[in-house]
Amino acid sequence: MHLPALVGTVLHNVPSSDSTVAHAATARLGSSLVEFPLQEKRAMMSEEILKRLASFSSIVDIVLAAYVDSETFGAGRALTESFPEWTNSPLLSLRDDVYAHQSALGDLLGLSTRMGGLENRRIAVSWGFGSAFGLPTTAHSLILTALIMGANVRVVAPDKFLLLRRVIREGTKVANSAGGQLEEVREFEGSFHDVDAAFAFNWCRLDDFNHPERNPQYALEFKDWYFTSETLPSSCVFATEPPLQTELMTSRELLEGPTSLATTWLGRQVAVLAATIVWMARRAASDDRVALV
Repeated sequence: MHLPALVGTVLHNVPSSDSTVAHAATARLGSSLVEFPLQEKRAMMSEEILKRLASFSSIVDIVLAAYVDSETFGAGRALTESFPEWTNSPLLSLRDDVYAHQSALGDLLGLSTRMGGLENRRIAVSWGFGSAFGLPTTAHSLILTALIMGANVRVVAPDKFLLLRRVIREGTKVANSAGGQLEEVREFEGSFHDVDAAFAFNWCRLDDFNHPERNPQYALEFKDWYFTSETLPSSCVFATEPPLQTELMTSRELLEGPTSLATTWLGRQVAVLAATIVWMARRAASDDRVALV
């Protein structure tokens, strides 16, 4: 097996941490990394983006893509799903505007390691009060991936900050197939008494994707969605992702306590991405059309 000599990134409108993780993972593997920026003053049509991607993919050994459309929710996902048809090299999607599978795998690595596996464990995926209002991409991926790995998932979110309905429908199908359980609750109080792990994040209102200024006024109603050591069982593992809004969503005691995975977040993301690149390199040796989106 030959590791990729040259890894290329195509990143658009995504957290800077995606670039950091990509650089660190490729460095760990001894590969070089080249960036192909899509940030331009003028808007590009989908066909132009795809043609540029095709040209770029011809000079690298693997493409790491992360594309979020800032105008239309879901358009980034739709474009990402068409990437494999335009690439000459193996392609891995780090995130789009619906899913962030690599990020979720990093969180599940930490939970699985700490709990000794995920099968039959109960994991809560919860909205929390804050001012970040990021897209719930990791939450969406976490639900589906945890269910595939045999966990039971409880989604805890107020009515005004629900997750994407088609993700919940897909999660229900996965749960039924895997023999697990996916449930939704709308109340914060009393929703964590029996969970083994909790992932919390301050995600935005998808109904107001084009009006982010409305998020704060809706969130004020749920200031008590605040995590402390008393919120969770004493042995419950706690996970979140940047930005870490201490004293808004989470108490410092919980975030820095022995059950928190916050301090190992970046290391786990790098480890998972490096492992995925190695796996893809092995597959590419016998299949030129390797793509994970």
